Amino acid sequence: MASKMITIKIGTNLNRNAVIVNTGKTLREVLDENNINYATTTVFVDGVNLQVGQMDKTLDELNIGDGAYIIAAQKTENA
Repeated sequence: MASKMITIKIGTNLNRNAVIVNTGKTLREVLDENNINYATTTVFVDGVNLQVGQMDKTLDELNIGDGAYIIAAQKTENA
């Protein structure tokens, strides 16, 4: 599959931005380029929890397309 440019929403549970990315990049690269800390969060794509092994797959390999949401959600404790 040839890589292409798509627009996604990326961010945390508190802050999201629309960005244009190349689908040939890995999820880890996209998160790093957008300063998203994934080390202490759970990463979701369109509400589906990703596994650690998926971080080094390209957006094409993960079937992430135009309009997808990639969110790194910080777990918070209830008071």
